[in-house]
Parts: sequence; structure tokens; C-alpha cells
Amino acid sequence: MTKYILTEHPLEEHLLCGIAAIDHDRILDELTDISIDHSLVQRMAETLTHHEVSIVHFREVVEDLLAQV
Repeated sequence: MTKYILTEHPLEEHLLCGIAAIDHDRILDELTDISIDHSLVQRMAETLTHHEVSIVHFREVVEDLLAQV
């Protein structure tokens, strides 16, 4: 099962949060620049994992979730 985890990357004085798709400790895909809002991106990662979103639809679902914010 693919798990989705929060990632953080330094950006000037902020941390830019993203989501990595992980399967058996291997990164399948990663979006590194979703938001600086840690809690928003954490909730998105939890939602993706909870609903067992396929890696095929990962980027599209993230776009849809961002459109709802």
C-alpha cells in the first residue's frame, strides 16, 4: 500500500511542505512545493493515505484538494 508523508524543504525563512508517496521505503513520487502551511499539507497526506489513493492519481488528487482550500 502506498503511504503519503509530509516532507519539508527550506525556503528562505520558511519551510516549504510537500508530500512524498512511499511504498516499501521507496519514494515513488514527490511534490515538494505544495504550501508553507504545515497542518494543511499534513492533513492532505493523511487523507491520501486513509483513502488509499493510487499513485496514478496522486498529483491529480492533490490538485483537487488544493482547489477546495
